[in-house]
Amino acid sequence: KPGVVHVSNYLDCDGTKGINALLIDVSATWCGACQEEAAELNAKLASSWTAKGIHVLTLMIEDGASNPATVQTALAWKNQFQLDIAVVADPAAEMLGTGAVSVGLPLQFVVDPRNMTIVERIEGYAPTNPALEQVAAKNAQP
Repeated sequence: KPGVVHVSNYLDCDGTKGINALLIDVSATWCGACQEEAAELNAKLASSWTAKGIHVLTLMIEDGASNPATVQTALAWKNQFQLDIAVVADPAAEMLGTGAVSVGLPLQFVVDPRNMTIVERIEGYAPTNPALEQVAAKNAQP
């Protein structure tokens, strides 16, 4: 069901929400690498990420025609890849920052949910994400 997603929903200062790491993923419908990543996401979540407390938030910035994303763009992406994660429209591409001329998509931010600090920024699709796994492991410690 469409709604508003607040990044503060992922803040987990003391670990009681079970969020040990957050991957914020900036994607566009036209991006082939983004499609490849989305197609593999459910398998990663099912195989180990969910058990490790890794959560994913996808920000859609553009549709297939390179127009700013809408809620419909985000819902279509979520449905196309049958994603059980939050997928939201970011038509202003807020996470790219000002003056971003060319950024490799997908653009990933590994975030520590204990303090919402970005610990790594990765341009382009990387099948493995050691920083994400490290943050999750560190925060899983009692």
